[in-house]
Amino acid sequence: MTRALRLFSPALAVAGVALFVVLSGGASAAAVLASGHETAASQSKPLVTDPRDAGGKLDLRAAKRLSPDARCLVSISTWGSWSSTILEGSNYTPGKNQLLVLYDLNGDNRPDLTGNIIFVSNAYFYLFIDSNPDFAPAGGSRTSPSSVAVKVCQPLFQLMHIPRTVRVAFESVNRTHRDRMPDRGWIRLRVL
Repeated sequence: MTRALRLFSPALAVAGVALFVVLSGGASAAAVLASGHETAASQSKPLVTDPRDAGGKLDLRAAKRLSPDARCLVSISTWGSWSSTILEGSNYTPGKNQLLVLYDLNGDNRPDLTGNIIFVSNAYFYLFIDSNPDFAPAGGSRTSPSSVAVKVCQPLFQLMHIPRTVRVAFESVNRTHRDRMPDRGWIRLRVL
């Protein structure tokens, strides 16, 4: 019994639980490992921050890149907590409240593509590119009561020419409250 206790470690327990949940079809791997990402993310510098200026439940606060890989897993946080159903849509189209990812692919300071983060069910979120139905959606999950993490660059893998760097901005709409992060300009994300 003593030998078994010495061989047990907290890291091994977390890995075991994550593997069990993924194999059993439970919560998404991102949600299971959120605590580990959250610690690393909280120590990293945000890509962008935004003041509490728009009001509403989706007043944008910060965006942090959680993974260095080409999928660009980014956590988007707000100033207050909100229910996942606030981003619910119907038939994979956004509802009246929206959390958007704007993409400037050619550097002209105008969005070329717009992605909608939509709550589907059971804590699953998807990023849909609404300007082209041929783009496959990218998965996402809640990382805290005030944030969601999505693979911002993954839908761009459908493009004929994938850019090395993507310029993005985030926008939220909650009733009459609108917010953009950053207020002006774009965030550069390295893809390849």
